[in-house]
Amino acid sequence: MKNLWIILFMFLSFVSASAQIGEIKKDGSLLRIYNENGVNTGMYVYLNSGAELSGYNSKYIVVTDGNLARIYDSTGSNTNNYVYLNAGCYVKNVTPTAILVKEGSITRYYDFRGNYLQYTND
Repeated sequence: MKNLWIILFMFLSFVSASAQIGEIKKDGSLLRIYNENGVNTGMYVYLNSGAELSGYNSKYIVVTDGNLARIYDSTGSNTNNYVYLNAGCYVKNVTPTAILVKEGSITRYYDFRGNYLQYTND
């Protein structure tokens, strides 16, 4: 019986570790995370006052909180990575590979560790 519990625990750990974000729904000050099958995972991101969802992909959630675009993982945990937003900048889009930040006529690309990658002129 003990072995069965160990196997079940390992299976559930693997399933939750490989879970992907299918949808994010705002519920008051919470961003509830749903999986690719539309099932509420029970995980969420708490929004501070004034913070807002900027975008998400299957692995990451990006929340603008003041002058920071904070990056959360698929379990709702803060990765402690962020993109600093200069005055007048905003998150334009979150793609599978980058966070796009609009700054005037330039779009800057950042990875999900908050590292600058490149820019394009619009």
